[in-house]
Amino acid sequence: MEANTFACSVYIDVPPLEAANFLRNGDNLGAFALDTAMAERVDDVTWRGSVGPYQDGFYCQSRYQDVVDVQVVEWFCGSEHGRWNHFYPMVLFPAGYFGSQQAGVYCHWISFVDPARSAPILELLPSVRRGERHSLKAALERRAGHHEPVESTIELRSHTLYVDAPAASVVSYLAARSNLTEWSFPSHHDDQESRDEYGRPISVRIGVRDLQDYHLVEHETRIVETGQTVRAPFLVIPTSFAFGQPDATGVVLHRVTAAEIGSGRRTGDLYDAELVRTKRFLEAGVGNGASFAHGPSYRPVN
Repeated sequence: MEANTFACSVYIDVPPLEAANFLRNGDNLGAFALDTAMAERVDDVTWRGSVGPYQDGFYCQSRYQDVVDVQVVEWFCGSEHGRWNHFYPMVLFPAGYFGSQQAGVYCHWISFVDPARSAPILELLPSVRRGERHSLKAALERRAGHHEPVESTIELRSHTLYVDAPAASVVSYLAARSNLTEWSFPSHHDDQESRDEYGRPISVRIGVRDLQDYHLVEHETRIVETGQTVRAPFLVIPTSFAFGQPDATGVVLHRVTAAEIGSGRRTGDLYDAELVRTKRFLEAGVGNGASFAHGPSYRPVN
């Protein structure tokens, strides 16, 4: 829904830490990133080279974060060292995080395109990323001894909206169990119990992880009778950070969900509906109710 954000995911049959170590090393970018070649390693985390459609002398810097069972590799890119115009986080979820019995990792790769600096060539970014995820999977699985792609049992989906509210307000709102009845659709919650849309008792666990410049809000629902657990975490990313624009307000609210391939589990439309409700209540709560009518995407401040 958010027009300036594109995400894609791929299952890779290697341990999460192995994937993280490969992705954080700029010398490996040429193995999967389209038309990318690093000519010089500037320091331990920075490389200079040519990247995609950009000119020579493009700089890339990596940052790695380990938050218990989730690994995050981030790439910051720009034409000048230290001036990063593009931010590309790669969130690595172990397959078991979403209930899969497989031993590999899901790489969820997010790309942000600042509309104030967007160029027509960047309209091709979704196609490029889909090709690159194929190359990334092949590069890592080939190193692990596979001679054909390892199929996954679940697929990840993403749901994204711009919310015109401060990041701290968004995180605290999502982290508060008392707000579930407002935005969680169509379940019921009160001080005594929680039930899903079929009246089944459920337990809900919410946790917040600090990723320095943004936050991961974990949301886990467990059906008490069956033990089935659904995880659907949120990333709350200030637009000032996502788009490299210090004066930008609000956040990109990005949710990752999983569905067993071929199953009838909860559809993406319901998760999208929850984001719409979340946006409505959050913006109204901070006095920005008029922002809801402006649509799902971030717009630059004139």
